[in-house]
Amino acid sequence: MPAERHIPAAYLPKSTVRPARAVTELADRQYGVVSLAQLLGRGMSQRAVSHWVASGRLQRIHQNVFAVGHRALRREGHWMAAVLAGGCGAVLSHRSAAALHDIRRSSGSATEVTVAGRTGRSRPGLRVHSGNRLSEDEFEAVEGVPATTPARTLIDLAAVVGRRDLERACERAERLELFDLYAVARLLARHRGRRGVARLRGVLLAWDADLMLANSELEVLYLRLLLDSDTERPIVNGRLHLGGHSFEVDFHWPRQRLVVETDGKAFHDNPLARARDVERDRALTAGGWRVQRFGWNDVTCAPKHTLQTTRALLQGEPTSWAER
Repeated sequence: MPAERHIPAAYLPKSTVRPARAVTELADRQYGVVSLAQLLGRGMSQRAVSHWVASGRLQRIHQNVFAVGHRALRREGHWMAAVLAGGCGAVLSHRSAAALHDIRRSSGSATEVTVAGRTGRSRPGLRVHSGNRLSEDEFEAVEGVPATTPARTLIDLAAVVGRRDLERACERAERLELFDLYAVARLLARHRGRRGVARLRGVLLAWDADLMLANSELEVLYLRLLLDSDTERPIVNGRLHLGGHSFEVDFHWPRQRLVVETDGKAFHDNPLARARDVERDRALTAGGWRVQRFGWNDVTCAPKHTLQTTRALLQGEPTSWAER
């Protein structure tokens, strides 16, 4: 953390001594930077802020973001200033987050942040990626700086760098033990169709082709259950040809003639989808396949039971779920 900066109380109006102490303490926690909203929230008036700016006690870094005492900031200070400039909910992202995680050096002069909604605006020294709402598992605080997680950072990075740079970043994350293939696979499935996703999926095919073939988070979670327990690997999102019809199924084991479908709410929780699933199951059953379906709650809330049911089906044993 940066060395403490103290503003001599003798140089401040008595009414601002207490806020000054609070501001100094805050700046020490934020690598020497504060936002206007934070200053006002700690008891300073707009007039006092203007006085501090005029006297040099506050040095403007971005609009409504200031360094306390001087502009000689460490890179963490510039990162934090950019996050504060992005507003509520902003996080460090893309090449800047990759530099924070130490998985790629950042050569750009602008710091990159992601903000929710479409209110963000880039400006000198700050590049804003807007309209990208982050789920709770896609951001974290790294050394006090809000940033995208390594998994989300790799997805963002895939949209703005070439394949070789992306490969190096993945390899670096693996060496630093920051790389979680399951976490990346879940986000790839969650953000299907987004720029960069196909590139990252292609880079990671050699790491685990089956995970990269998963089309949904639920498929990734179910496959992880199987792989972590050394259950026989299925074919992922393969096609079955029956009586002139072709079906893509989530998972199947040809030797056991078993199909498992994972039913996420997004594509299966409506009357038309349920009717379509019934017709598919009838056709598969008529073609000599056994079909088992698992929903989100089965995989996430009862993983042990789900795994036991799958193994029983693979061994040809009767199960209560298989008979439903």
